[in-house]
Amino acid sequence: MIIYEVFSAVFEDAEYGKYESYGILAKGVEEGRAVLVDSLSDISTDEALVRSLCSYCNERKIPPFMIGGVIEDFIS
Repeated sequence: MIIYEVFSAVFEDAEYGKYESYGILAKGVEEGRAVLVDSLSDISTDEALVRSLCSYCNERKIPPFMIGGVIEDFIS
């Protein structure tokens, strides 16, 4: 089973300077422990959008190999 969670990080860009952006962690459960499967950072500076995306992925049990396409569809 995969569980998606939101995380934030600070990035720096030559044009925009420092900014906070949100990404998604994909965690699997092995022997009762959470194990990081994948992470996608800097998806959006809109926390609510990334939280909504995360909920969508959890509700639909999206497998990690499909998350990139789901993100593209979700934010376009």
